Amino acid sequence: MNKKGVTLVELLIVIVVMGIISGIAVFTVDTIVQNTRQKVDRGNLASLNTATQRLIEWGDVDGDAFEGINSDYYRMEYLSEQGYIDQVVIAQQRDTDFRWNVDNQIWELYEGGNPYNDLSGGYDFSGMTLQDAYDDGAAAVKSSSINYNANTGTVVFGSAKAILVKPAGTDTYSYTVTWSSENTSDPRPLFIFDYNDASDLSKGEGWTILIRVNRNDTRLQQISNGTKYVNKKIVSYANTGIIPNYADNPNWAMSTHTTTIKVTRINASTKHVEIFVDGVFLQEFDYAQSAITNTIYYGFGNKKNGNDLSAYNIS
Repeated sequence: MNKKGVTLVELLIVIVVMGIISGIAVFTVDTIVQNTRQKVDRGNLASLNTATQRLIEWGDVDGDAFEGINSDYYRMEYLSEQGYIDQVVIAQQRDTDFRWNVDNQIWELYEGGNPYNDLSGGYDFSGMTLQDAYDDGAAAVKSSSINYNANTGTVVFGSAKAILVKPAGTDTYSYTVTWSSENTSDPRPLFIFDYNDASDLSKGEGWTILIRVNRNDTRLQQISNGTKYVNKKIVSYANTGIIPNYADNPNWAMSTHTTTIKVTRINASTKHVEIFVDGVFLQEFDYAQSAITNTIYYGFGNKKNGNDLSAYNIS
């Protein structure tokens, strides 16, 4: 009686065949899962648009269906609260998000990339992440202290000297930051302009506008080597009627506000700056600065530890 064992060649053939079968099985399962996720996302997208259309029609909405809501998460939460959808939905496909297109007034499903990149006018953080902002040319001082909150659609500054800046491309420009603070004792939003050392943002030169809510004033200071503030100017606003006295309304900064900075070159050595809060003129001043050849940055930051300042958009 002849006994014949399994040869090495036969064993290798069996292993190869099993590997091929396993690969086919994995590919098939992955394809099924991906197709299922696509169907779920398409179904949820249709539901979001149907629900929003009902919101518009039944609520007789004229303009943006979600006027005043700056986060896609909160837009969906609003639809849920009003009974138009059961719950907030999250895209199932990798690198995919549901985004509310304000211009076209429809929900869209974005797969890969970000449609809000290359925003020459600024950043709307309800439609883009912090990484999208970096990809679009934003830069940060102490970037480890700047985080994106997907639930609120905001960029949150969590400690002192956390600053996010964007190239202005010119030395005459205007920008607006929509912001709020969770800190009730010492909120200090910091607005940056003419921050012009592109080679090392931690040593930038320029100016800051620091709204010291609990001190009832704005502090205008020149930046030297990024962190040394000189030529300090303190302007009280307690009696302007624009920003309330801290003792009267300590929670003012917790509401959403806008601050607009308008920088205009008057001549080769002088610029004029105007400051507006919630669309109302607050103060203005001139300062000397020679023509700058490097890129100029503007932005928003946090001056005090524990502020938890949030930026909804910079435009």
